[in-house]
Amino acid sequence: MGDFLSFLGNNLIDFWGFTGFANATPEHLVMLLVGLFFIYLAIAKEFEPMLLIPIGFGILIGTLIAGFIGDKLGEKKTFVYSLLLSLFFLFPVFYLPENNVLALGALLFFLLATNLGIAGLVPKYMATFFPAEMRSTGIGFIYNFAAIGGGVSPVIAAALSERVGLGSALVYVTLFWTIVLVALVGLRLPERIQARMQQ
Repeated sequence: MGDFLSFLGNNLIDFWGFTGFANATPEHLVMLLVGLFFIYLAIAKEFEPMLLIPIGFGILIGTLIAGFIGDKLGEKKTFVYSLLLSLFFLFPVFYLPENNVLALGALLFFLLATNLGIAGLVPKYMATFFPAEMRSTGIGFIYNFAAIGGGVSPVIAAALSERVGLGSALVYVTLFWTIVLVALVGLRLPERIQARMQQ
């Protein structure tokens, strides 16, 4: 009996080491908290439950399965395919007829699962480009540099919305940044730059 319990304990420890919970980074935990916060607002505060529940679950599902799919397909393929797939859910969101809350909730669930939820792969992907002694500095620089794009995008969308409407402006800005990310990752530009710098 003691051997069996020891065997079971060792295998459970090994199993735990392969789960996403054991390998979670602070970024994963933040995304899980964001998803849970949206669900909390929907249920406890009754704030737009038909929208926030699918959004919250979309973030949770995407965050939880991103690592699993990334391990099976590879991080770059998962990231690129997920971003491209998210575009199919993005376009209809802004062109749905009014009061179609169920369809909007379903689209937002899949949009956030494939777009925001998959962002859990980003830290692992970026970490491969920096040696351990400067990894925190490199990733911090990239995150802060990317925040500039996050700050500029609403301004660009607001300026575009005066010409084409808010829905179309948001689609254009999201499409632009998705294409930029897909090009960077899909064409392996970071790897090429890194290889050239090491020559």
